Amino acid sequence: MKKGIVLIASLIFGLTFLGCELETEENFHFVALEVVEAEVPDNFTLNGLHPINVTYLRPDDCTFFEGFDIVQGENGLRNIAAIGSTLTDRECNQQIDSVQAVLTVNAVFNGTYTLRFYAGSGEDGSPEYIVYEVPVVDRED
Repeated sequence: MKKGIVLIASLIFGLTFLGCELETEENFHFVALEVVEAEVPDNFTLNGLHPINVTYLRPDDCTFFEGFDIVQGENGLRNIAAIGSTLTDRECNQQIDSVQAVLTVNAVFNGTYTLRFYAGSGEDGSPEYIVYEVPVVDRED
């Protein structure tokens, strides 16, 4: 009985990997889009949802906005990048467009949020950010 179970498990395991195609020919890749501005309020209300209009650059007509990548750091630090997908299987018109998207922030702790929006890479290749510090208040005055 044990040999039968081991044989069946091995067969299922083997077929699973044989059925997977390792080389997919995806026609896109993800890119970080440069943020040029964010309309951030003077403060956040504790436990409130706060929409922020974020302006980013769309480099060509093959790149499409997918959302935001937010990496939480300590003490309210948030590194935020606008993420796009770029099609790789067609000719693209290089035309920089300024586009807006809305990021909603939920202020869940007291203190100050430091929002760092990715704004591109410097000459040395290191990331550059637009930084906003937003205090949290118990209620809106």
